[in-house]
Amino acid sequence: MNKHFDCNNSDDFVIMTCRGELCPNKAVELRSVGGDQRQYISYEEQLKKLCAENNINLLDLLIQIYDKIMRDMLVRGNNVPLFKTKVNSVLKQWSNTPDYDDFFTIPSRETDFNYDDVGACNVGNSELGERMKELEVLVANDSDNLYHTVANLQSDCKRMDDDIGSCLSDLDCLSDYGPRYSNVLLDLSTKPKSFYTLMDDETEGIRQMVYHKNFRELPESLPEIFSNAVLIPNMITKESEHIRDNLRNLRGNIRDKQHILKDLSGNIPERRQLMEPLKDFFRSLMESSGEESSDEEPSDDEPSDDESEMGATPGNAPAKTLTPGELKDIEGLLDEVVEETGKSVSELEISEREGKLSEKTDKTGDKPEAELLKLAKKQQGGEFELSFF
Repeated sequence: MNKHFDCNNSDDFVIMTCRGELCPNKAVELRSVGGDQRQYISYEEQLKKLCAENNINLLDLLIQIYDKIMRDMLVRGNNVPLFKTKVNSVLKQWSNTPDYDDFFTIPSRETDFNYDDVGACNVGNSELGERMKELEVLVANDSDNLYHTVANLQSDCKRMDDDIGSCLSDLDCLSDYGPRYSNVLLDLSTKPKSFYTLMDDETEGIRQMVYHKNFRELPESLPEIFSNAVLIPNMITKESEHIRDNLRNLRGNIRDKQHILKDLSGNIPERRQLMEPLKDFFRSLMESSGEESSDEEPSDDEPSDDESEMGATPGNAPAKTLTPGELKDIEGLLDEVVEETGKSVSELEISEREGKLSEKTDKTGDKPEAELLKLAKKQQGGEFELSFF
């Protein structure tokens, strides 16, 4: 192992892997500062440790390693023609295998996968969960904002579902990072460096000097490099599948929320209509009284409309005014009506209506009988009987 590189440095870790000094199928040796203590951990464990310490996601680091392995191979083939020739001789032993340059070409991607988008989806799902909990408070308080809150949550859930779908689509582009021609790469990894540097017996003189100079660019760990070209893409596939499973779980969670919100929206009115029981009650009485008055013609014993409005009764007797007891009876009946409509009548409303009644009595000397009939009563033999239906 090259002692100039540090396994605890992410950049050095990438270089050492691309040079074949570190392999996913071998333990990583960590030494103390004094060099007197050694610790061995798995390649994957050390990789995850570096990601945590340097705020790097595992998938990006693995892709970085794989891309460098392939680029380095292209550089070696260009700088050492004999090495390229030897590798091509192995490639030809396999059917449907491209030549050297195409074999080590980095996969082209139309869209780069952004790992930060996965983190944003996780955060967004957590926020939606917290907002869903707040719905319980709104429902308990019968809030007027419940409908609009549910509508906003539905919109955010739809947007989050679309974002997750985009992440899954971008993740599919990493399928090209699956171990390509793994059988061929494993075959190349079985051959030592001497196979790739073996010269013909006829090579001599200056040609042999050039070959020896070029061979210095080839590391001793060529078999490990070819092996890493298989193992690293396999780790990329494993990590991408792990991310895909997380995204699918997130999408399932979001769609569960959408089903709940859909059921809620179907049972919540967009705008709650306020009920006015007192106003509706008096309007119905006035309409019914108006119909009865129009159906009956005034007789000699009954007052005309003009006389009724002036407070006259048969025989020009003064109209009977409401007593405190009768007012109390009316208040009680109004309370019952309010109770049935789910509303309550405040004492202030009752007192205001009593004030209006007394005010009209003061102005006319007594309460007009027609007004009383429109409110709640019918005159029968000088006695008043309450009737609402």
